[in-house]
Amino acid sequence: MKRGVWFAGCVLLFSLKLAAQQQELLVQAALWEKQGDWSTAAAYYEEYLSSHSSGETEACWRYAHCLRQLYEYKQAENMYLRVWRQDSLHYPDALFYLALSKKSNADYAAAGKLFARYARQNDGKALRTLFDRYVHERGFAVVRLY
Repeated sequence: MKRGVWFAGCVLLFSLKLAAQQQELLVQAALWEKQGDWSTAAAYYEEYLSSHSSGETEACWRYAHCLRQLYEYKQAENMYLRVWRQDSLHYPDALFYLALSKKSNADYAAAGKLFARYARQNDGKALRTLFDRYVHERGFAVVRLY
C-alpha cells in the first residue's frame, strides 16, 4: 500500500514539474516575441508544441506569426491552416494570414480564393485594417494610383 502511494506521489510530482516547464516555455516565447526576437520565440513555441499533440491554438497562432516574421512562409502557412481548422470562430484572421502566406509562397490562385473568402466572411473594413497592419509591419509605402 505504501509503495503505491509513494509511486502515485512521484508521478504527481513529475507531472507538476513537467507542467511548470511547459508553462515556462510559453513565458519565454512570449518574452522573446515581445522583444522582437522572432527566431528565439519561434524555437520556444516549436518546443512547446512538439510536446502537445493536439496543440494549443493560441500557441500555434503566435508561432505562425513568428514564422511569418522570419519569412518562413511555408511553415507559417501550415500553422495558420492548423489554427483556422482548430478554431476559426476565435481566430477569423487566420484565414487572412493563410491567404497572405500562400501569396508569399507564389500560390496566387489559392491566395486569391482565400482573400475573397475572408472578405465575404468579414466586412471590407476588417480586410482593410489587416492590410494596413501588414503594410505597417513591413514598412511599405503604398501609393494610390488614381
